[in-house]
Amino acid sequence: MSISFQVTDFCKIKSARLNPSPVCLIAGHNEQGKTSLVDAIAAVLTNVPEQRDVDKKKDLKDLVRHGAKRGEAAVESDTGSAKLSWPSGDYQTIGAAPPWASLTAVGTLSPLDMTLKDRAAFLIELLDASPTLQDIAAGLEGNEHVNDDVLKRMWSRLERDGWDATHALALEQMRGWKGRWEQATGANWGANIMETWAPDLWDDELANADEHALQLALAGAKGRRDEAQAKATGGAARRTQLQTVKDRGLTVDEDLTRARTAESDTRNQLQAAKGTREQCLPLPVTGTWDTNQHPCPHCGKPLIVANGKPTKPEDAKQISREELTRRDAAIKAATLAVREADQALTDAQMEIGRLNEIKRQADEAAAELANFQAGDDVDLAPYEAEIETATKRLTAWYKMKEAQTIASGIRFQKLVADILAPTGLRQMKLADKLAGLNHELAKFAKIINRPPIVVAPDMQVSVGGERYTALARSARWRQRVIFQCVVAMIDGSECIVVDDVDEVEPADRGAVLQAILATTRPAVVCLAVSNPAQVPDLAAAKVGETLWIQDGLVQPLSQSQAA
Repeated sequence: MSISFQVTDFCKIKSARLNPSPVCLIAGHNEQGKTSLVDAIAAVLTNVPEQRDVDKKKDLKDLVRHGAKRGEAAVESDTGSAKLSWPSGDYQTIGAAPPWASLTAVGTLSPLDMTLKDRAAFLIELLDASPTLQDIAAGLEGNEHVNDDVLKRMWSRLERDGWDATHALALEQMRGWKGRWEQATGANWGANIMETWAPDLWDDELANADEHALQLALAGAKGRRDEAQAKATGGAARRTQLQTVKDRGLTVDEDLTRARTAESDTRNQLQAAKGTREQCLPLPVTGTWDTNQHPCPHCGKPLIVANGKPTKPEDAKQISREELTRRDAAIKAATLAVREADQALTDAQMEIGRLNEIKRQADEAAAELANFQAGDDVDLAPYEAEIETATKRLTAWYKMKEAQTIASGIRFQKLVADILAPTGLRQMKLADKLAGLNHELAKFAKIINRPPIVVAPDMQVSVGGERYTALARSARWRQRVIFQCVVAMIDGSECIVVDDVDEVEPADRGAVLQAILATTRPAVVCLAVSNPAQVPDLAAAKVGETLWIQDGLVQPLSQSQAA
């Protein structure tokens, strides 16, 4: 691929044109503009006008060479061109596909210097290792909380908010579940505590019980208590009733004595009344002369019918009307006295019968009370204790089931959080892709004759078993370049930019150059030297060109050597 760069008035660069085919080596003394040149090339390849410590658009003017009004960097290839201007930051392109390179390919960003989290995110994108909906479903397979709707909602949130935000939400939800568990159990949450916690009264029998059986046990205990309570309540009422009946019999003997005396007196009064009435019956009745005198059917003479017998008027003793009236009243009075005395006797006999019944009932009540007091009192305490135990067991069962339900939710949320974590499913899938990356890194390690750099699934980086951060500065620079080359090949960058080749010994620089050439990408490489004679001539070796930079101007190495 043919590519060329033109840079003017950027930082220390006055003017520079270069054609890396395939490599352009820029050499010069320190502070002559080498880094300014590679920064300008990096900016136009990545369309990032902010370079060095300039991170705001309003400060882009600081990147224009002192004394100039405008700086530019342009790149051109067979497929298109692009131009970036300062201080405006304008980026213009011509053609379908102007040359492009990633921040890593131009040396601006190295995954080796990132945090583990950022390194994982970078490699996931680079290696296309982002988990799919199917990957998440497989990770959650078999969990009781998972269904298609849950998976769709989770995936929708991942697409909308990203993995890190969704992971943070999962952690927040898990904290909420833990709070619910603590509220339900009254215990401080802990992973081990949650797995071993049990409420009071919990045992194997309760663990194997079901809700219905426990409810029946409680209902049975209440039924037995209610039955005993009814018996106790009924017994108390019966005892009160019996005592009342017994108490009524306390004075019945005296009442019977009086009643029998009254009966005897009444009987005597009845006999006397009957005698008086018998004496009054022979007397003529009222109206003898008027109503009982009839003519004789034989002779027609008057007859008197008295007591059912006819008598001649002349045979009857003549009684005055006043006497007849008196005698009639006496008969009526005697008859009334008999009737009243007879009723009084009946009343006296009924009273005696009533009192005898009261006595009989009182005696029976006294006998029943004697037996009742012997053992019919009911103690409800055992029944209440049984109810309390059954209630506590059912409550413990409910409490345990609630705690188990919440614990299941916590486990699910933890599983989700673990899957969404940077070290979760993303890292797991990334681990599958790392084999290919490490294989490519090993190939380039052979070129420079050094131990290979290895990226572990936990994102730790090592070289020959030694942690990358523990390497010497030159060794770290060498590995960064190797990583830069491999990343450029993977992400499709069309150019590589490498600064500070002088970090390694001259004997190692050739191997680094061979590694860069192995990418088959055009490359711009900078080297700080004090003498042009110390610089390799790439044109003579037919692997590119070597340029000398001084005071912001770039010229072929041959011209600087001639001068």
